[in-house]
Amino acid sequence: MFLILLDFNKAKLPNQDTRGKRGTDECLRLFDQFITEYTNTRIDLYGGSIPNRLRLLVDIFQEIRQQVSPDFIIGIRFSEGKVNDLSYRWPGGAETAKAIFTEIHNINADYIHIAAEDGNWVRECAYGEHSSSNQIAKQLTGAVVIANGGLNDLAIVTNLLIHEHADVAAIGKAAIANPDWPELI
Repeated sequence: MFLILLDFNKAKLPNQDTRGKRGTDECLRLFDQFITEYTNTRIDLYGGSIPNRLRLLVDIFQEIRQQVSPDFIIGIRFSEGKVNDLSYRWPGGAETAKAIFTEIHNINADYIHIAAEDGNWVRECAYGEHSSSNQIAKQLTGAVVIANGGLNDLAIVTNLLIHEHADVAAIGKAAIANPDWPELI
């Protein structure tokens, strides 16, 4: 999980990148380490409950929001899977997602980007047939939600967008292999 800033010249924050390149990626993954129970064993205000484990992200997000103009776009990227544990899912599944995105609602992110680290959106983001982390984020935060992760199957993307799991489907490999792929939707 990390913050994504879209205008670095105005923000005047060093070492930030929209894609979290390797130099900043490690620093920005700190947020994910705080939200993950098995990496955050703190017993202070930044550990334990979901609101506490999100506190660092919320504090930094609010400070950035105060430092930039109101029209400055700030988003947050989440993924349940970890770069070193691709099979990890949030304990409690949909209930944990609801608790997380209830807290995130309070900071008014401009968008939320939910990634399937291992490239399989259905396996990594869906909770059964009718729910997903993307849909929960969309319903609870009101933010624009971007889904990504192996979305090269037209049926999956169409279903995802029609059933309002997300506002945007981010594609990479499918568009590279077939440049007119977006026109097929």
